[in-house]
Amino acid sequence: MNLVTIGLKFNTGCPECSGALNVTKIKPEIYCPACEHSSKISKELWFDLLSEQITKGIGLKNGETSGIKMMTGEFGSTIHFQITRTEFACPYCETNQQSQLFEAIKRGQNNFACNHCQQGLSWRQPPSWLPNINKNIKYFAGETEQTRKEVPEESVPFNCYHCGAALKIDKDQAQVECEYCQNTATVPPEIRTKLQGTKIVGNWFAVVDLGKAQGILPVNSFRMFDLGAASNGDFYVIYEDYGDGGYVLLRSNREGMVFWFNHQIHCVGDPVIHVYPESDNVLIIDADGKRFYLISGKDGSIIGRYQGNGILTEDSHSFGNSIFGSCDFDGTFILKKTDSQGHQYFLHRYDESFKEQPLWPGMKGNQSGNFFARILGKTPGPVKLAWDEQIAVGWDRKFYILNKDKMTQYDGQGKKLNSCKVELDDLEYLIGFGVDKQGIVYLGYRSQFKIEGRNLVQIARQLPGENFKIWAGPLSKENPIIIGNLLDKIVVSPDGSCLITGGDFEDIKMIDSQGNKVFFNESIRREDEKTCKKIKAAMDRSSKFD
Repeated sequence: MNLVTIGLKFNTGCPECSGALNVTKIKPEIYCPACEHSSKISKELWFDLLSEQITKGIGLKNGETSGIKMMTGEFGSTIHFQITRTEFACPYCETNQQSQLFEAIKRGQNNFACNHCQQGLSWRQPPSWLPNINKNIKYFAGETEQTRKEVPEESVPFNCYHCGAALKIDKDQAQVECEYCQNTATVPPEIRTKLQGTKIVGNWFAVVDLGKAQGILPVNSFRMFDLGAASNGDFYVIYEDYGDGGYVLLRSNREGMVFWFNHQIHCVGDPVIHVYPESDNVLIIDADGKRFYLISGKDGSIIGRYQGNGILTEDSHSFGNSIFGSCDFDGTFILKKTDSQGHQYFLHRYDESFKEQPLWPGMKGNQSGNFFARILGKTPGPVKLAWDEQIAVGWDRKFYILNKDKMTQYDGQGKKLNSCKVELDDLEYLIGFGVDKQGIVYLGYRSQFKIEGRNLVQIARQLPGENFKIWAGPLSKENPIIIGNLLDKIVVSPDGSCLITGGDFEDIKMIDSQGNKVFFNESIRREDEKTCKKIKAAMDRSSKFD
């Protein structure tokens, strides 16, 4: 196990007496000792607090703190929830007890004592009534019952309502009799709260097992730019961190465990990702900044950083708006980009040093150069592409050119193999496509059918030798699942799994080769369920889908 601890602090106010409540344990209700009122905390609220914040806490550097402040109808009071990436400490004396905690977990001993103040400490698995936050969150430790600090009675003045005499009050009494006029006065909740002041203890903790990973896939970001698939089913994401605004590249597996983070990417615009299929190294293109990064897929280190090199200097603006490229198995990068005037699109090929190379030999017969130049044996012109054609090297090692009407396939030497029509009646806008190891083509698109002004999302696929058919989506007979109404990226893994996103971590999901939705943490699942309910309700109201 690779255990890390996240410190938690949760403060709110009692809705009855407004006294401070220091919540130091996961439980379905909080008891206020001052006014004896019990406030319920729903499992949904616990989930919302813990799932996002603990995930965020794992991504913090050691010693860093983050927090949220929110209003909720459950309390009628503001909730303050703070997280800190820190080692386990005794909540009473705040001395480091990390090794004692881990030793107790190793021995299976739920209760142990602080070796400094001798207070009893404990750890436990998440309670059974709490929804699964993240399967890597193994335990909660250092939870305590709410305690109070002693306050001298004379420091809290209280006078008789009848005669005005000063009354002697006890912190445990709700009523007191005046020794002068014998009138009985009820002690207001705010006075009892002062007498029974909350003792603020230190953090309590979530214990997370990262295994071989360094963290968990974040829940949110300022902006998420792009993603790419690795050969073993892992994926890469580049995003702008919500906290410091810097660019971050990560590699995650399908359980949402992140193996490495790279915080050394500096971009000007919106970077895109391309993955070399043989090495799993990542090519990051920052068109606006006219630079490239080559990143090791193994550990996230920077292999090389390149500036311009003639690729991004001709028309970087047009290039940035149509970054259609693909990495080949031989280590070259195939790119569709405009000419210097931005009027026509051509196919280019570059080696690992970003020096331009000739296209495959088989492409010579397909190039649209000058006819007489070809007859005379001179170098043919470049391969011209239509403005809406997208390109991709499939995991089957073949090269594809596709738009919403037609797809053409070439072998590894650029020889044309076949061509077919893309016949999908509801296709309005092509998002992207990819090809798995078996040569199955997956195409993500926005349907002509709209719900509340947004296009439905569909995935079509083409089996070798067959026509394109709707494979997954609300209009699919095979997999009638609601994917969402936001989609701007689809990436295909070698096994046929389709990684899709609408531009944020909450939109990331995977449709596996069987048509099932796969989520990377419970927070993403819950957000997706909310979206799907809205879409389903809107579809039920619409006559289009009767």
